[in-house]
Amino acid sequence: MRSALSYWKDNPLIPVTQAQDLPQMPQPTKGDRILVVVPHPDDETLGAAGFIQRAVASGAAVHVVMASDGNRRGKHVRRKREVMGALRLCGLSDASISFYDFPDGKLHEYAQALGEQLEVEVRTFIPTMLIVTDPVDIHRDHAVLGRLIEKIAQQGLLPLCRCFASLIHYYRFPRPLGSKPSSFIVPPGRLAQLAGWCSFTLSPEEQAVKRRAIQLYKSQLLTPFLRGLMFSFDRKNELFRELGKEGGA
Repeated sequence: MRSALSYWKDNPLIPVTQAQDLPQMPQPTKGDRILVVVPHPDDETLGAAGFIQRAVASGAAVHVVMASDGNRRGKHVRRKREVMGALRLCGLSDASISFYDFPDGKLHEYAQALGEQLEVEVRTFIPTMLIVTDPVDIHRDHAVLGRLIEKIAQQGLLPLCRCFASLIHYYRFPRPLGSKPSSFIVPPGRLAQLAGWCSFTLSPEEQAVKRRAIQLYKSQLLTPFLRGLMFSFDRKNELFRELGKEGGA
C-alpha cells in the first residue's frame, strides 16, 4: 500500500493564484464554428458553460454532442431534460444538441462506431474550434472520447481547427473541493508540466448563469460526492488544455 506521504508527493497542489499566470483561452468570434463533444450530460456545463455563453453571445455557431445516453443509473430521460435546460440557459436551442446514445460507462466498447460517427460530425460541421474531455481524465468514458478526437486530428480531419480539452475527473482536482465561487481552477500538480494549459475568465454574469445551470442537474446533485465535485466548477475561470501541443499527453 502506498504511504500518504508518497501520495501527496505524486499529487502536489498548485496555488490557485497561478491561474492568473496561465495563457488565456482564445476568445470566440462571430466567424467561429465551435463543436463541444462530451461523454455525459453535465460535462459540457462543468467544463465549458461560460465559454459556450460567450461563444453564443459573439454570434459563433455552437453545436454540442452527448456521446453517451447518461443512463448508467436509469436516469436517461431525466438527464436529457436537465442538459437541454442547462444549455438553454447558456443560449443554445435544442436543435444545437445531438445525442448519440452510446451506453454510459461503456464508450470503450463502442470506440470504433463512436469514432466513425464523430468523423461524420466533424466533416459535416467543419469546426474551427473543438472542445472535448481530456484524454488524461481518469474517468474512462472521458479519456476514450478525448483520445478519439486526438486520433481524428492526427488523421488530418481537423486541419483548420484548434482542439481544447476540459478536465473533469483527476486526483485532487479541482481544489479546493466544493463551492468556492470566488476561487480559480488550476491544473492538478501531477499534470502541471503538460503543455497547452489555458484559462478562460468568466464575467460575473456568466458565472451566475453557469451556477444556475449546474443547479439544474438535480439527478446528480443528490449524491454528496458528485454535488461537491460539480460545484467545484463554479469558479471564476474555466480550465482548458490545447491538444497537439509539444509536451502534451
